[in-house]
Amino acid sequence: MTDSNPSQPAAVASSTNKSWWLVLIVVAFCGWMYVDIFGWLARTWQTNPDYSHGWLVVLFSLYLLWAGRKKLASFSEQESSLISDGLGWGISLLVAGLLLRLVGIYMRVLTFEALSLIPFLLGALGILLGRRAMLWALPALLFLVFTVPLPGFLAGRMSGGLQAVATTISTFFLQTAGVPAIADGNIISLSNGEIGVAEACSGLRMLYAFF
Repeated sequence: MTDSNPSQPAAVASSTNKSWWLVLIVVAFCGWMYVDIFGWLARTWQTNPDYSHGWLVVLFSLYLLWAGRKKLASFSEQESSLISDGLGWGISLLVAGLLLRLVGIYMRVLTFEALSLIPFLLGALGILLGRRAMLWALPALLFLVFTVPLPGFLAGRMSGGLQAVATTISTFFLQTAGVPAIADGNIISLSNGEIGVAEACSGLRMLYAFF
């Protein structure tokens, strides 16, 4: 004997539609709150060759979300009444994202402000669609880390260290090839002139691309 309730699928569909409307509202709110950060990121990707890969990273993250859309739909159908399972994590991540944004504003570090969008979105998903929706979006949102430029002080230190490594390796290969070469800082002195290892030769862009 089976107990069929025709109103149950309609109730589930109605709950799912409401959830998606809430998601759209949250996305619109994020767009309004982070419009200045989105503009900064777009300008950086457009003008700084070290971060021109940002556009591709965003497209790939969107593809990851699209590829798993059926899994999200099954979560919504199965747990439409169990959204509370991600409420605690969602609120915690939402607050963490807002705090990170405030830290970035206070310290005037745009990188922190941009990174705060990731826990903010994860927290919003947890509150609206549950813990499994957070797990569904986690890989795509974490991959967005590579769209955010490094803070100036960190990029300078990394670039300087990689520049020194590039100078040492270049000097070694020149000496191995029988060319008299001596490294002095980021300058390689040859018998008939000097070669400067520029900051662009540090390999920071290539290191980011590998990651």
